[in-house]
Amino acid sequence: MRSRFGAGPTTSRLRAPDDGIVASSRGGGWMVDRWLDMLGTIERTHGARLSQGKNLARNGRVRGLWFSPGLASAQVVADDVYNVSIRFRVFTDRDWSRVLDALLENLQHVGALLEGELSLALVRQLESAGVSLIPTIDEIEGDCNCDDYMLPCAHMAAVHQVLAEALDGEPFLLFTLRGRPRGQLLKEMRKAWGDSTSHAPESNEEPAPEDGDWFRAPAPLPASDFRFHAPEKPAVGLRALGPPPGDIDLLRAIGPLYEAGGQAALDIALADDEPDDRDRERARVFRRSVQRPVQASASSGQTHLTEAIVDALAEVECARSKDLAKRVGAAVGDVRDELLDLEKLGIVYRTGQTRGTRWWLG
Repeated sequence: MRSRFGAGPTTSRLRAPDDGIVASSRGGGWMVDRWLDMLGTIERTHGARLSQGKNLARNGRVRGLWFSPGLASAQVVADDVYNVSIRFRVFTDRDWSRVLDALLENLQHVGALLEGELSLALVRQLESAGVSLIPTIDEIEGDCNCDDYMLPCAHMAAVHQVLAEALDGEPFLLFTLRGRPRGQLLKEMRKAWGDSTSHAPESNEEPAPEDGDWFRAPAPLPASDFRFHAPEKPAVGLRALGPPPGDIDLLRAIGPLYEAGGQAALDIALADDEPDDRDRERARVFRRSVQRPVQASASSGQTHLTEAIVDALAEVECARSKDLAKRVGAAVGDVRDELLDLEKLGIVYRTGQTRGTRWWLG
């Protein structure tokens, strides 16, 4: 069940993960104190959940902490594996203008950030200008797939514990949660200082031949022998990357696409036919390897679940999974599973909670 704030089961039946993040029991800097003080504003209604979350964090049951603009996510291993995401209100352009003014006004603030420290003077200066770097409880929302009806649950509280310590060691992550990652913030500061130099890595492209003929090599190519064959194991390159952080089954999500692309490339390399024929064969391989047919309607015949869901959302803007299942003629469970996969890929997102959840195109 998902709500705006709540707790969850705390019986730790699973073994703590080897890659778990162990929260300190000795406290931390002022950032940790401020963050936990913010959570303390709901102590009266969530005291048990906050205590349970603290125990989970100190026992190393949080893993895969991941940041992106406006979002932090992680897994919590308790009596089951729970996926937690915490969303933060991102700053407006006006807010960011005040942040940049404060940073550019005092280079000591910038130097402290680059050394891994957030100046308390900077925080107070921004607060006096109406910009709070430390979010209030009203600026935070979240989700957890536990059965607790009242959030933040114990699992979300555990993530908050390790999140506070992560921010204490890398303050740029706080700006990321407010909407702008380190690279973007530094780029805007350089631009404000008048630095117009491109900081992109130098190109490794070879210069063009002197006569400008791009289709003629400047030196004879050595003799070469190519041999193409299918890999012994499916998606071997994808498997070599290892599992990504969080609860994303990358192999299941894009493995069919990876395999279809490899098969299409092999077919093209070995084919002697015309390009148009190769394109048709590639499309045929893609359809055979990736798409999952379902009966959509008598008029449209066979379509594909992913494609049907995306098309349906494009038509109605947003919908519940039950309504989408009716539109595409598929089982509600299959549609929900597909929506969860699409959400992990960033193609769709949801709003609302429990029966009021609505799905939107990303």
